[in-house]
Amino acid sequence: MSKKLSLNPNVSYALGACSHTIRDYIGMSSHNEKVVEKFVKIAIDEFGIEPNKILIGEEQGVSQVKFYNSKLKKLMIDALERKTRLFKYRNDYSAEYIAGLFDVYGGINAKGPYLVGMDSGDMLILENAGVHTMQQGSKSYIINPGAFLELVAGHSVLVPSQKTSKSHAAAR
Repeated sequence: MSKKLSLNPNVSYALGACSHTIRDYIGMSSHNEKVVEKFVKIAIDEFGIEPNKILIGEEQGVSQVKFYNSKLKKLMIDALERKTRLFKYRNDYSAEYIAGLFDVYGGINAKGPYLVGMDSGDMLILENAGVHTMQQGSKSYIINPGAFLELVAGHSVLVPSQKTSKSHAAAR
């Protein structure tokens, strides 16, 4: 394994999805089965993790996925320490990272889309991508949801792609 993580959009998604839990293990938790499936597929296809080495459990309706690989964990931690430089520009890499954050640590309520527990680096990445936030407790609400949804559409499992949205709207 190299000294730096080989970055691509899928790896960027995985970094976002497990950015809050990477200190203990590589993994994430989600209510959504498709988010879990995407993360497991990336673990197998991009990181070469054997399917039998991936631990999948469920606790109170929340699926938890984790695996252990000390070399990969170190590479991912190093990448997350450099995340503001890695995801400095609005492109597929930063869109996938933000989509991973949103799919695992976000949601939409009456006030709009939000992310939970974002650090200053995540806020800077969002700002660089043209997404503005407002902090309310542990939630960071997206001030310009249209720009946010446009950025993550097609990258996030929870946000339909623009093509799908437009075709559904046209069918109505």
